Amino acid sequence: MERESHAGQWAVSDTCPSFQFHDATSSGPQLEAAIRASIDHDRPIYFRTGRGREPDVYDPKADFVFGKAIEHAVGGEPTIIACGLPVHPSIAVARKLAGEGRSVGMLDMATVKPLDRDAVLEAAARSKVILTIEEHNILGGLGSAVAEALAEEGSPARLVRHDIKDEFALIAPPSHLYSHYALDEAGVESVSREIIDAG
Repeated sequence: MERESHAGQWAVSDTCPSFQFHDATSSGPQLEAAIRASIDHDRPIYFRTGRGREPDVYDPKADFVFGKAIEHAVGGEPTIIACGLPVHPSIAVARKLAGEGRSVGMLDMATVKPLDRDAVLEAAARSKVILTIEEHNILGGLGSAVAEALAEEGSPARLVRHDIKDEFALIAPPSHLYSHYALDEAGVESVSREIIDAG
């Protein structure tokens, strides 16, 4: 039986700028790699993790570099930039749409702070739209960090933030919440198709 999301809250607004590093890994193997990579860091690091039931995205022996995005696909109708649990469905959607002849990029931005600005700007240079996807409040997370990078560089790429709106979040089993907030594969696909259809 699937349990509720948390004992008392669904933590969707916990990106904290006071930490030197903020890491939102997609699954257990990536978290393990990030912890190994953290050994030489002497400043606080905030690891935002799932509950251990997420599909593995990476090989357990994969390397991890703080502040470096992982590119899974190159495209621009949009480029999806995701972190944490939405990475797996985002990769699946990018591959599915590519199979239909669409141009969809996909970046795993596992480190929200420091943000890989170069990867964001390179994606924006070839993209009509940047679509950020995160299991987090619309304020102060990945979408906000990407928005700052795009604005500071004067990027013409349009930004669409797909996340939890600034309202009280529901409490329910995780799979129900991902479906309700359209953070599962069907939801990511729907948002991506809307962007593509809008041209």
